[in-house]
Amino acid sequence: EELDQVYRLVYSSDTEEQRRGYERILVWKARCSSLPASVECTLELLHVMLRDNELWPHIVQCNMPPYVEQQLQIMYSTSIMRFLNHLSSLFQDIHSETLFRVADRLNIPAWLVDVRHQSAHSNTLPPLRLLRTAATFARGWLHEHTWKELALHLRDYERQESGKPADPVSEDLHELLESWQAVALYQKAGYVCLGEVPDKQL
Repeated sequence: EELDQVYRLVYSSDTEEQRRGYERILVWKARCSSLPASVECTLELLHVMLRDNELWPHIVQCNMPPYVEQQLQIMYSTSIMRFLNHLSSLFQDIHSETLFRVADRLNIPAWLVDVRHQSAHSNTLPPLRLLRTAATFARGWLHEHTWKELALHLRDYERQESGKPADPVSEDLHELLESWQAVALYQKAGYVCLGEVPDKQL
């Protein structure tokens, strides 16, 4: 129930509700040493998007130092790199997949990988407008491929465990969500047999 509520807040069109969702995830992070990677990625993306929403009106009115815009670029770049690095780490251990190939498997456009590479390797960060577009795509991808499906599966889990106290960030549930998320992504990437899966621990 709590995860479903946070999911609705995080993906609300209202900025204040998004902020409340962000704050709830921070509480989870304080209670649990390691959150599912999709939740961590969402937390970072939401942090910079909320910060951008707060600062940009002041930047436009020249009420902020010039370096503040660059700080936003750095924050966006970092969140996008971590998003793509997490996905690539699921597939590269055995098959040595390139990031472009992993992105193609998961219906992530090549331009997003280009943004990641420019952020990591170029002397010039991508423009803020492009970084915003990339972050919006990543947030939407996480919604469609993790949050929405996690919420549905968690409702089923909670119905099965209805006689027990619910703690959506307990260690057992954390492992369940991580394993489910990894298996779901492997299925989306076209893996059929367990022997094809890069992570042998699953």
